Amino acid sequence: MPWTYRNTHDGEPDEDSESGVIDDEKNPGSPEDGVDAGSGGSYMKWGFVKDALVILVIPLAIWGVRLEVTRWVQAKEIEVMQKDLEEYESEIKEISQHVQENSEDLAVLNQKITDTRETVDEVNDFLRSQ
Repeated sequence: MPWTYRNTHDGEPDEDSESGVIDDEKNPGSPEDGVDAGSGGSYMKWGFVKDALVILVIPLAIWGVRLEVTRWVQAKEIEVMQKDLEEYESEIKEISQHVQENSEDLAVLNQKITDTRETVDEVNDFLRSQ
């Protein structure tokens, strides 16, 4: 006969073999109650732990996926930024080369202006002496 669980709370063991009713002193619970009779409540503890783990698994999975997606997006952004940086570096080299060429041209022009000024001064001196 299947047994049922009855809590008498009188502290006295009460077993009625005819009815199949066993008190909580001799039997801490039943699988139907969420407590394993032979383990002293470990079934209930495992059920609680299992429920807590199930509740935590979904948020942890979402967090893990979100973390991986964020990491992937950042890796792609880094790749794009590195390509941009390489392009900017080549542009900077090109601009630096143009600046160097312009600097050389400016030095040549400065020398020509100085030579022209000296020639004009010589012509002025010659005309004044005449």
